[in-house]
Amino acid sequence: MRVVFILFFLVVTRDVWGLKIHGNWCGPYHPTNAQMTGEELPHPINFTDISCRLHDFNYVNYDNATQSDEVNAWYRIYPFDQQLEVDRLLIRDIEWGLKHSDLWGCEANFKSEKRHDFSVRCQTPKLHLSTCNRNRPNWHESVKARVVQLGMYIKVTAGYYLGRAKPDYKVCSSVQETPTNEQSEQLLSFVRPMVFMEEPPSFCEIQAEYASQTRGLNDHSSADRLKAAFQFFEGRQNKIDALKTFNQLLRECELDVKSLADKPLINSKVVNKAFQLALEDEYRNKGAH
Repeated sequence: MRVVFILFFLVVTRDVWGLKIHGNWCGPYHPTNAQMTGEELPHPINFTDISCRLHDFNYVNYDNATQSDEVNAWYRIYPFDQQLEVDRLLIRDIEWGLKHSDLWGCEANFKSEKRHDFSVRCQTPKLHLSTCNRNRPNWHESVKARVVQLGMYIKVTAGYYLGRAKPDYKVCSSVQETPTNEQSEQLLSFVRPMVFMEEPPSFCEIQAEYASQTRGLNDHSSADRLKAAFQFFEGRQNKIDALKTFNQLLRECELDVKSLADKPLINSKVVNKAFQLALEDEYRNKGAH
């Protein structure tokens, strides 16, 4: 069965997640592979958005629907076996965006520019710049960002990879103009400018933030939001493994009094319900196809 990747984030449709998380790339509206073949793509607005875009570009290379001549230039820098590295970067830079970024409520404006930082079917896209009208994330954006962090944390802990490596691909002439080593240095300096930042938050800290933010919701409503964390994992068995990892991480938080302190813990009933809802969604999607 074909694996279809859409971001952080994400194997989730617009109907499930009704709004962006942050900027142009952290949320359900980041480009799919089909949209990448067009001429216009949004430009990342800051470090968090850069990390989300890098995550998307890395993942789209391993979608079974992606042909070898559609693979982008990021393939050289982040091969399949470094997929978990972009997951870790995403966990860290989402935290930066939540705590430090004042760019929220972002929409594309009419300004645009050409950039040669990736290629799809040998086309260099036109990137739209963005304008942002809020300096803080709203409640929905904050909760969704925590869910994405949790899903990525489970994925990294479980060592779970999506898709498959593609050994044969075509490099466009625009990319070949720059030697591989120089290109790698240039792109790495662009996509990883925040290596000096604070360490990623712990799983216990992230789950505590989610539990605190959803304290007023009933178990079903909380689980309905948390189910997106399981949608990173395709298939029943992979979701079961993710559930086991999730519950094990929660038990470790519960045992670590220092980490938990007075912070809340996600109810295991909510986690199990979220798993069930994600599984039901997958069955329904399979039936629709």
